[in-house]
Amino acid sequence: MLTVKQYYGDPEVRQRMLEYSGSRSGKAEDVTATYLVGFGPAFLYRDRPYESAPPDWGFNWFTEEGLDIFRSPWDSEALMAVFDVEYVNHDDSAKMYRNPEYGFSRLEPLVELARGFFKGYGLEPMILITGQGYHFSFQISKSSKAYERLADLGNVLPSLAGKYSQQEPELTLQEGAAYDGLGRVFEFVVGKFIEEGGGGCGIPLTIGDPVPGPSFEGREQINLDLSAFADPLFMRDVRVAFSSHQKHRVYKHKVSDYISRTVPPQYTIPRGDLNLRQALDMRRNPEAVQDYARQVQSCLVPEVDEAFDRLIDDYLASEVYEAHREFDSGFQDPHYFWPQTYDRVSSQDLPHCLGESLRVPNPRLLEPTHIQTFVRWFTDRGWHPQDIAGLIRSKFERNYRWDEDWYHYDAATRAATWVRMYYTLIVSGRDQYTDMNCISFQERGICTRPFCGWNVGSRPAHES
Repeated sequence: MLTVKQYYGDPEVRQRMLEYSGSRSGKAEDVTATYLVGFGPAFLYRDRPYESAPPDWGFNWFTEEGLDIFRSPWDSEALMAVFDVEYVNHDDSAKMYRNPEYGFSRLEPLVELARGFFKGYGLEPMILITGQGYHFSFQISKSSKAYERLADLGNVLPSLAGKYSQQEPELTLQEGAAYDGLGRVFEFVVGKFIEEGGGGCGIPLTIGDPVPGPSFEGREQINLDLSAFADPLFMRDVRVAFSSHQKHRVYKHKVSDYISRTVPPQYTIPRGDLNLRQALDMRRNPEAVQDYARQVQSCLVPEVDEAFDRLIDDYLASEVYEAHREFDSGFQDPHYFWPQTYDRVSSQDLPHCLGESLRVPNPRLLEPTHIQTFVRWFTDRGWHPQDIAGLIRSKFERNYRWDEDWYHYDAATRAATWVRMYYTLIVSGRDQYTDMNCISFQERGICTRPFCGWNVGSRPAHES
Protein backbone atom coordinates (compact mmCIF):
# COMPACT_ATOMS: atom_id res chain seq x y z
CA MET A 1 0.00 0.00 0.00
CA LEU A 2 1.24 3.49 -0.84
CA THR A 3 2.46 5.75 1.94
CA VAL A 4 0.74 9.12 2.25
CA LYS A 5 3.82 10.84 0.81
CA GLN A 6 3.83 8.47 -2.18
CA TYR A 7 0.10 9.01 -2.66
CA TYR A 8 0.63 12.78 -2.81
CA GLY A 9 3.12 12.31 -5.64
CA ASP A 10 0.26 11.70 -8.07
CA PRO A 11 -0.23 14.84 -10.23
CA GLU A 12 -4.01 14.39 -10.49
CA VAL A 13 -4.32 14.17 -6.71
CA ARG A 14 -2.29 17.34 -6.32
CA GLN A 15 -4.41 19.07 -8.97
CA ARG A 16 -7.67 18.23 -7.17
CA MET A 17 -6.28 19.38 -3.81
CA LEU A 18 -5.10 22.69 -5.23
CA GLU A 19 -8.44 23.24 -6.95
CA TYR A 20 -10.28 22.77 -3.68
CA SER A 21 -7.91 25.32 -2.17
CA GLY A 22 -8.94 27.87 -4.81
CA SER A 23 -6.38 27.41 -7.59
CA ARG A 24 -7.91 27.36 -11.07
CA SER A 25 -4.50 26.89 -12.69
CA GLY A 26 -3.44 23.96 -10.53
CA LYS A 27 -0.48 25.94 -9.24
CA ALA A 28 0.15 26.50 -5.55
CA GLU A 29 0.98 30.18 -6.09
CA ASP A 30 -2.55 30.74 -7.45
CA VAL A 31 -4.37 29.33 -4.41
CA THR A 32 -6.94 31.84 -3.13
CA ALA A 33 -7.14 30.39 0.40
CA THR A 34 -5.14 32.68 2.69
CA TYR A 35 -3.21 29.82 4.30
CA LEU A 36 -2.87 26.05 4.39
CA VAL A 37 -2.41 23.84 7.46
CA GLY A 38 -0.49 20.59 7.70
CA PHE A 39 -1.31 18.09 10.45
CA GLY A 40 -0.21 14.57 11.17
CA PRO A 41 2.15 12.06 12.77
CA ALA A 42 5.14 13.47 10.88
CA PHE A 43 4.90 16.52 13.17
CA LEU A 44 4.68 14.61 16.45
CA TYR A 45 8.27 15.52 17.25
CA ARG A 46 7.14 19.15 17.54
CA ASP A 47 5.32 20.85 20.41
CA ARG A 48 2.17 20.70 18.29
CA PRO A 49 1.25 18.29 15.46
CA TYR A 50 0.27 21.05 13.01
CA GLU A 51 1.57 24.14 11.30
CA SER A 52 0.14 26.81 9.01
CA ALA A 53 1.93 28.34 6.04
CA PRO A 54 1.29 30.42 2.91
CA PRO A 55 0.04 28.16 0.08
CA ASP A 56 2.83 28.94 -2.38
CA TRP A 57 5.41 27.06 -0.31
CA GLY A 58 3.28 25.37 2.36
CA PHE A 59 1.63 22.98 -0.09
CA ASN A 60 4.90 21.34 -1.14
CA TRP A 61 6.20 21.29 2.44
CA PHE A 62 3.11 19.57 3.83
CA THR A 63 2.72 17.02 1.02
CA GLU A 64 6.41 16.08 1.19
CA GLU A 65 5.95 15.43 4.92
CA GLY A 66 2.92 13.21 4.21
CA LEU A 67 0.59 15.36 6.31
CA ASP A 68 -3.16 15.91 6.26
CA ILE A 69 -3.84 19.14 4.36
CA PHE A 70 -6.36 21.79 5.39
CA ARG A 71 -7.23 25.14 3.84
CA SER A 72 -8.49 28.35 5.39
CA PRO A 73 -12.11 29.35 4.80
CA TRP A 74 -10.65 32.87 4.70
CA ASP A 75 -10.19 33.44 0.98
CA SER A 76 -9.17 36.36 -1.22
CA GLU A 77 -12.05 35.93 -3.68
CA ALA A 78 -14.94 34.24 -1.89
CA LEU A 79 -16.49 33.22 1.42
CA MET A 80 -15.85 29.50 1.80
CA ALA A 81 -18.95 27.86 3.28
CA VAL A 82 -18.70 24.38 4.78
CA PHE A 83 -21.64 22.70 6.49
CA ASP A 84 -20.11 20.01 8.71
CA VAL A 85 -21.96 16.97 10.07
CA GLU A 86 -20.45 14.08 12.01
CA TYR A 87 -21.36 10.99 13.99
CA VAL A 88 -20.37 11.21 17.67
CA ASN A 89 -20.37 8.45 20.29
CA HIS A 90 -19.42 9.56 23.81
CA ASP A 91 -18.91 5.98 24.96
CA ASP A 92 -16.98 4.68 21.97
CA SER A 93 -14.88 7.36 20.28
CA ALA A 94 -13.23 4.73 18.06
CA LYS A 95 -16.49 3.43 16.61
CA MET A 96 -16.19 5.31 13.31
CA TYR A 97 -12.74 3.80 12.77
CA ARG A 98 -13.64 0.29 13.91
CA ASN A 99 -17.10 0.11 12.34
CA PRO A 100 -17.55 2.97 9.86
CA GLU A 101 -20.44 1.16 8.18
CA TYR A 102 -22.55 1.62 11.30
CA GLY A 103 -21.88 5.33 11.87
CA PHE A 104 -22.17 6.32 8.23
CA SER A 105 -25.41 4.36 7.85
CA ARG A 106 -26.79 6.55 10.65
CA LEU A 107 -25.76 9.63 8.69
CA GLU A 108 -27.17 8.46 5.36
CA PRO A 109 -30.76 9.71 5.89
CA LEU A 110 -29.40 13.13 6.84
CA VAL A 111 -27.24 13.23 3.71
CA GLU A 112 -30.31 12.59 1.57
CA LEU A 113 -32.33 15.17 3.52
CA ALA A 114 -29.57 17.76 3.07
CA ARG A 115 -29.22 17.01 -0.65
CA GLY A 116 -32.94 17.60 -1.12
CA PHE A 117 -33.00 20.72 1.03
CA PHE A 118 -30.12 22.39 -0.77
CA LYS A 119 -31.41 21.30 -4.19
CA GLY A 120 -34.68 23.07 -3.42
CA TYR A 121 -32.75 26.34 -3.52
CA GLY A 122 -30.70 25.38 -6.57
CA LEU A 123 -27.69 24.69 -4.34
CA GLU A 124 -25.50 21.72 -5.25
CA PRO A 125 -22.60 21.65 -2.78
CA MET A 126 -19.62 19.38 -3.16
CA ILE A 127 -20.10 16.61 -0.59
CA LEU A 128 -16.88 15.26 0.91
CA ILE A 129 -16.80 12.14 3.06
CA THR A 130 -14.48 12.76 6.01
CA GLY A 131 -13.24 10.70 8.94
CA GLN A 132 -16.45 10.94 10.94
CA GLY A 133 -19.00 12.49 8.60
CA TYR A 134 -19.41 14.88 5.71
CA HIS A 135 -18.56 18.38 4.55
CA PHE A 136 -21.08 20.11 2.28
CA SER A 137 -18.88 22.70 0.57
CA PHE A 138 -19.71 25.75 -1.54
CA GLN A 139 -18.58 29.35 -1.81
CA ILE A 140 -20.09 32.80 -2.15
CA SER A 141 -18.25 35.33 -4.30
CA LYS A 142 -17.23 38.57 -2.60
CA SER A 143 -18.63 40.47 -5.59
CA SER A 144 -22.11 38.98 -5.15
CA LYS A 145 -25.28 40.41 -3.67
CA ALA A 146 -25.49 37.40 -1.32
CA TYR A 147 -22.09 38.26 0.16
CA GLU A 148 -23.13 41.86 0.81
CA ARG A 149 -26.35 40.68 2.45
CA LEU A 150 -24.47 38.29 4.71
CA ALA A 151 -22.15 41.11 5.77
CA ASP A 152 -25.19 43.25 6.60
CA LEU A 153 -26.69 40.44 8.68
CA GLY A 154 -23.54 39.61 10.62
CA ASN A 155 -21.97 41.27 13.61
CA VAL A 156 -18.33 41.58 14.66
CA LEU A 157 -17.88 42.32 18.36
CA PRO A 158 -15.37 45.07 19.23
CA SER A 159 -12.98 42.61 20.88
CA LEU A 160 -12.86 40.58 17.67
CA ALA A 161 -12.69 43.61 15.38
CA GLY A 162 -9.35 44.55 16.96
CA LYS A 163 -7.97 41.07 16.29
CA TYR A 164 -9.13 41.16 12.67
CA SER A 165 -7.37 44.48 12.08
CA GLN A 166 -4.07 42.99 13.28
CA GLN A 167 -4.01 40.15 10.74
CA GLU A 168 -1.62 40.04 7.81
CA PRO A 169 -3.15 40.52 5.32
CA GLU A 170 -5.74 42.59 7.17
CA LEU A 171 -9.03 40.81 7.61
CA THR A 172 -11.73 43.41 6.98
CA LEU A 173 -14.84 43.96 9.07
CA GLN A 174 -16.94 43.09 6.03
CA GLU A 175 -15.22 39.70 5.75
CA GLY A 176 -15.76 39.05 9.47
CA ALA A 177 -19.39 40.16 9.35
CA ALA A 178 -20.14 38.01 6.28
CA TYR A 179 -18.67 35.00 8.11
CA ASP A 180 -20.90 35.66 11.12
CA GLY A 181 -23.88 36.16 8.82
CA LEU A 182 -23.18 32.79 7.19
CA GLY A 183 -23.25 31.14 10.62
CA ARG A 184 -26.65 32.70 11.31
CA VAL A 185 -28.10 31.39 8.06
CA PHE A 186 -26.68 27.95 8.83
CA GLU A 187 -28.58 28.05 12.14
CA PHE A 188 -31.74 28.36 10.06
CA VAL A 189 -30.65 25.36 7.96
CA VAL A 190 -29.85 23.28 11.03
CA GLY A 191 -33.21 24.15 12.57
CA LYS A 192 -34.95 22.74 9.51
CA PHE A 193 -32.96 19.51 9.74
CA ILE A 194 -33.72 19.10 13.44
CA GLU A 195 -37.39 19.76 12.73
CA GLU A 196 -37.36 17.02 10.10
CA GLY A 197 -35.60 14.64 12.47
CA GLY A 198 -32.79 13.95 10.06
CA GLY A 199 -35.06 12.04 7.72
CA GLY A 200 -35.07 9.06 10.05
CA CYS A 201 -31.52 8.83 11.42
CA GLY A 202 -32.81 7.24 14.63
CA ILE A 203 -30.43 9.15 16.92
CA PRO A 204 -30.51 12.74 18.20
CA LEU A 205 -29.54 15.61 15.91
CA THR A 206 -27.83 18.35 17.89
CA ILE A 207 -25.91 21.57 17.45
CA GLY A 208 -22.53 20.71 18.87
CA ASP A 209 -22.30 17.55 20.94
CA PRO A 210 -24.21 18.03 24.22
CA VAL A 211 -24.19 14.57 25.78
CA PRO A 212 -27.37 12.69 24.78
CA GLY A 213 -29.15 9.86 26.55
CA PRO A 214 -27.91 6.27 26.28
CA SER A 215 -28.81 3.75 23.59
CA PHE A 216 -27.77 0.16 22.87
CA GLU A 217 -24.78 1.56 20.97
CA GLY A 218 -23.82 4.13 23.62
CA ARG A 219 -24.54 7.85 23.97
CA GLU A 220 -24.57 8.60 20.27
CA GLN A 221 -25.70 11.56 18.21
CA ILE A 222 -25.27 13.44 14.95
CA ASN A 223 -23.46 16.71 15.48
CA LEU A 224 -24.61 19.48 13.13
CA ASP A 225 -21.37 21.26 13.77
CA LEU A 226 -21.52 25.07 13.79
CA SER A 227 -18.61 25.50 16.19
CA ALA A 228 -16.50 27.20 13.50
CA PHE A 229 -18.67 30.31 13.74
CA ALA A 230 -17.87 30.73 17.42
CA ASP A 231 -14.24 31.47 16.54
CA PRO A 232 -12.43 34.10 14.46
CA LEU A 233 -12.29 33.41 10.74
CA PHE A 234 -8.48 33.37 10.86
CA MET A 235 -8.45 30.56 13.45
CA ARG A 236 -10.36 27.98 11.42
CA ASP A 237 -9.50 25.55 8.64
CA VAL A 238 -11.25 22.79 6.68
CA ARG A 239 -9.91 19.53 5.34
CA VAL A 240 -9.00 19.61 1.65
CA ALA A 241 -10.53 17.24 -0.89
CA PHE A 242 -8.27 14.23 -1.55
CA SER A 243 -6.25 14.96 1.61
CA SER A 244 -5.28 12.13 3.90
CA HIS A 245 -6.98 11.68 7.27
CA GLN A 246 -4.58 10.55 10.01
CA LYS A 247 -6.24 11.99 13.09
CA HIS A 248 -6.41 8.56 14.72
CA ARG A 249 -2.63 8.23 14.37
CA VAL A 250 -2.05 11.45 16.28
CA TYR A 251 -4.70 11.25 19.02
CA LYS A 252 -4.03 7.66 19.98
CA HIS A 253 -5.34 8.18 23.51
CA LYS A 254 -8.83 8.82 22.10
CA VAL A 255 -9.12 5.72 19.94
CA SER A 256 -6.63 3.19 21.44
CA ASP A 257 -3.21 2.07 20.27
CA TYR A 258 -4.81 -0.84 18.43
CA ILE A 259 -6.96 1.39 16.22
CA SER A 260 -4.05 3.74 15.67
CA ARG A 261 -1.83 0.86 14.48
CA THR A 262 -4.31 -1.15 12.43
CA VAL A 263 -6.52 1.42 10.69
CA PRO A 264 -4.65 2.83 7.69
CA PRO A 265 -4.75 6.47 6.65
CA GLN A 266 -8.10 7.38 5.13
CA TYR A 267 -8.71 9.84 2.31
CA THR A 268 -11.24 12.63 1.97
CA ILE A 269 -13.07 12.12 -1.31
CA PRO A 270 -16.07 13.71 -3.04
CA ARG A 271 -19.11 11.49 -2.61
CA GLY A 272 -20.40 12.29 -6.12
CA ASP A 273 -22.40 9.34 -7.46
CA LEU A 274 -20.64 6.80 -5.25
CA ASN A 275 -22.89 4.71 -3.06
CA LEU A 276 -21.95 4.41 0.59
CA ARG A 277 -20.27 1.01 0.20
CA GLN A 278 -18.13 2.25 -2.69
CA ALA A 279 -17.11 5.39 -0.82
CA LEU A 280 -16.14 3.51 2.36
CA ASP A 281 -14.13 0.91 0.43
CA MET A 282 -12.31 3.49 -1.66
CA ARG A 283 -11.26 5.92 1.05
CA ARG A 284 -8.83 3.42 2.64
CA ASN A 285 -7.28 2.42 -0.69
CA PRO A 286 -4.83 5.11 -1.87
CA GLU A 287 -4.36 3.57 -5.32
CA ALA A 288 -8.14 3.58 -5.88
CA VAL A 289 -8.33 7.18 -4.67
CA GLN A 290 -5.62 8.15 -7.17
CA ASP A 291 -7.67 6.56 -9.96
CA TYR A 292 -10.75 8.40 -8.71
CA ALA A 293 -8.87 11.71 -8.82
CA ARG A 294 -8.44 11.15 -12.57
CA GLN A 295 -12.18 10.56 -12.96
CA VAL A 296 -13.21 13.68 -11.03
CA GLN A 297 -13.03 16.52 -13.54
CA SER A 298 -12.59 19.31 -11.03
CA CYS A 299 -12.61 20.03 -7.29
CA LEU A 300 -13.19 23.76 -7.60
CA VAL A 301 -15.69 24.59 -4.88
CA PRO A 302 -19.09 25.44 -6.45
CA GLU A 303 -20.15 29.09 -6.42
CA VAL A 304 -23.77 29.45 -5.35
CA ASP A 305 -24.33 33.22 -5.25
CA GLU A 306 -27.89 33.47 -6.63
CA ALA A 307 -29.09 30.28 -4.97
CA PHE A 308 -27.76 31.39 -1.59
CA ASP A 309 -29.61 34.68 -2.03
CA ARG A 310 -32.87 32.70 -2.03
CA LEU A 311 -31.82 30.89 1.14
CA ILE A 312 -31.18 34.25 2.81
CA ASP A 313 -34.72 35.33 1.87
CA ASP A 314 -36.21 32.38 3.74
CA TYR A 315 -33.93 32.97 6.72
CA LEU A 316 -35.18 36.56 6.98
CA ALA A 317 -38.78 35.32 7.05
CA SER A 318 -38.10 32.74 9.77
CA GLU A 319 -38.45 32.51 13.53
CA VAL A 320 -34.68 31.96 13.63
CA TYR A 321 -34.11 35.48 12.32
CA GLU A 322 -36.54 36.86 14.90
CA ALA A 323 -34.61 35.05 17.65
CA HIS A 324 -31.39 36.58 16.35
CA ARG A 325 -32.94 40.05 16.37
CA GLU A 326 -33.98 39.53 19.99
CA PHE A 327 -30.48 38.34 20.84
CA ASP A 328 -28.89 41.39 19.21
CA SER A 329 -31.28 43.76 21.01
CA GLY A 330 -29.65 43.16 24.39
CA PHE A 331 -26.31 44.13 25.84
CA GLN A 332 -23.79 42.80 28.33
CA ASP A 333 -22.49 44.51 31.41
CA PRO A 334 -18.96 45.87 30.82
CA HIS A 335 -16.14 44.23 32.73
CA TYR A 336 -15.90 46.97 35.35
CA PHE A 337 -19.47 46.14 36.45
CA TRP A 338 -18.87 42.41 36.75
CA PRO A 339 -18.19 42.46 40.53
CA GLN A 340 -21.66 43.99 41.01
CA THR A 341 -23.46 41.87 38.38
CA TYR A 342 -22.25 38.53 36.98
CA ASP A 343 -19.93 37.81 39.91
CA ARG A 344 -22.90 37.95 42.27
CA VAL A 345 -24.35 34.79 40.72
CA SER A 346 -23.44 32.22 43.35
CA SER A 347 -22.98 28.52 42.76
CA GLN A 348 -24.86 28.01 46.05
CA ASP A 349 -28.00 29.44 44.45
CA LEU A 350 -28.01 26.91 41.62
CA PRO A 351 -28.52 23.14 41.29
CA HIS A 352 -25.22 21.43 41.95
CA CYS A 353 -24.74 20.50 38.26
CA LEU A 354 -25.04 24.15 37.20
CA GLY A 355 -23.12 25.50 40.16
CA GLU A 356 -20.23 23.19 39.30
CA SER A 357 -19.80 25.12 36.04
CA LEU A 358 -19.23 28.29 38.05
CA ARG A 359 -16.92 26.57 40.52
CA VAL A 360 -14.94 24.78 37.79
CA PRO A 361 -15.54 26.73 34.57
CA ASN A 362 -12.50 25.15 32.92
CA PRO A 363 -13.34 22.95 31.07
CA ARG A 364 -17.07 22.81 31.77
CA LEU A 365 -17.99 26.12 30.13
CA LEU A 366 -16.12 25.07 27.00
CA GLU A 367 -18.43 22.08 26.63
CA PRO A 368 -21.76 22.34 24.75
CA THR A 369 -23.49 20.15 27.34
CA HIS A 370 -23.05 22.70 30.10
CA ILE A 371 -23.53 25.78 27.93
CA GLN A 372 -26.87 24.40 26.79
CA THR A 373 -27.91 23.73 30.40
CA PHE A 374 -26.96 27.29 31.35
CA VAL A 375 -28.98 28.74 28.49
CA ARG A 376 -32.05 26.68 29.36
CA TRP A 377 -31.93 27.46 33.09
CA PHE A 378 -31.33 31.19 32.87
CA THR A 379 -33.64 31.75 29.90
CA ASP A 380 -36.46 30.23 31.94
CA ARG A 381 -35.70 32.69 34.73
CA GLY A 382 -36.00 35.74 32.58
CA TRP A 383 -32.37 36.41 31.71
CA HIS A 384 -31.72 38.02 28.36
CA PRO A 385 -29.44 35.77 26.27
CA GLN A 386 -26.83 38.53 26.10
CA ASP A 387 -26.54 38.42 29.88
CA ILE A 388 -26.16 34.63 29.79
CA ALA A 389 -23.33 35.14 27.31
CA GLY A 390 -21.90 37.87 29.53
CA LEU A 391 -21.85 35.54 32.53
CA ILE A 392 -19.96 32.90 30.56
CA ARG A 393 -17.58 35.48 29.09
CA SER A 394 -16.82 36.79 32.58
CA LYS A 395 -15.43 33.34 33.37
CA PHE A 396 -13.53 33.01 30.09
CA GLU A 397 -11.72 36.28 30.78
CA ARG A 398 -10.54 35.29 34.25
CA ASN A 399 -7.52 33.15 35.04
CA TYR A 400 -8.84 29.61 35.25
CA ARG A 401 -5.74 28.12 33.57
CA TRP A 402 -7.46 27.92 30.20
CA ASP A 403 -5.84 25.88 27.47
CA GLU A 404 -7.64 28.12 24.99
CA ASP A 405 -5.43 30.87 23.62
CA TRP A 406 -7.78 33.79 24.22
CA TYR A 407 -5.28 36.17 22.62
CA HIS A 408 -6.15 34.56 19.29
CA TYR A 409 -9.58 33.11 19.97
CA ASP A 410 -12.17 35.59 21.21
CA ALA A 411 -13.91 35.00 24.54
CA ALA A 412 -16.81 37.37 23.84
CA THR A 413 -17.54 35.84 20.43
CA ARG A 414 -17.23 32.28 21.72
CA ALA A 415 -19.71 32.90 24.53
CA ALA A 416 -22.16 34.91 22.43
CA THR A 417 -22.30 32.47 19.52
CA TRP A 418 -22.89 29.35 21.57
CA VAL A 419 -25.54 31.05 23.69
CA ARG A 420 -27.26 32.43 20.58
CA MET A 421 -27.42 28.98 18.98
CA TYR A 422 -29.02 27.30 22.00
CA TYR A 423 -31.29 30.26 22.74
CA THR A 424 -32.55 30.14 19.16
CA LEU A 425 -33.42 26.45 19.49
CA ILE A 426 -35.50 27.28 22.57
CA VAL A 427 -37.50 30.24 21.23
CA SER A 428 -38.04 28.57 17.84
CA GLY A 429 -39.64 25.61 19.64
CA ARG A 430 -37.01 23.08 18.53
CA ASP A 431 -35.63 22.48 22.02
CA GLN A 432 -38.41 20.74 23.95
CA TYR A 433 -36.28 20.20 27.10
CA THR A 434 -36.95 16.46 26.92
CA ASP A 435 -33.66 15.70 28.69
CA MET A 436 -33.70 18.67 31.09
CA ASN A 437 -34.48 16.72 34.26
CA CYS A 438 -32.57 14.96 37.01
CA ILE A 439 -33.24 11.44 35.78
CA SER A 440 -32.01 12.30 32.30
CA PHE A 441 -28.96 14.02 33.75
CA GLN A 442 -28.09 10.84 35.65
CA GLU A 443 -28.63 8.70 32.53
CA ARG A 444 -26.51 11.10 30.46
CA GLY A 445 -23.72 10.97 33.07
CA ILE A 446 -23.77 14.71 33.78
CA CYS A 447 -25.35 14.74 37.24
CA THR A 448 -22.67 15.85 39.70
CA ARG A 449 -24.48 15.09 42.96
CA PRO A 450 -27.51 12.77 42.90
CA PHE A 451 -30.34 13.72 45.26
CA CYS A 452 -28.80 17.13 45.94
CA GLY A 453 -32.21 18.57 46.85
CA TRP A 454 -32.70 20.46 43.59
CA ASN A 455 -34.90 19.60 40.61
CA VAL A 456 -33.01 20.78 37.55
CA GLY A 457 -36.17 20.32 35.49
CA SER A 458 -38.26 22.72 37.53
CA ARG A 459 -39.52 25.74 35.60
CA PRO A 460 -40.92 28.99 36.96
CA ALA A 461 -44.69 29.06 37.19
CA HIS A 462 -45.08 31.61 34.40
CA GLU A 463 -43.24 29.24 32.05
CA SER A 464 -45.16 26.09 32.96
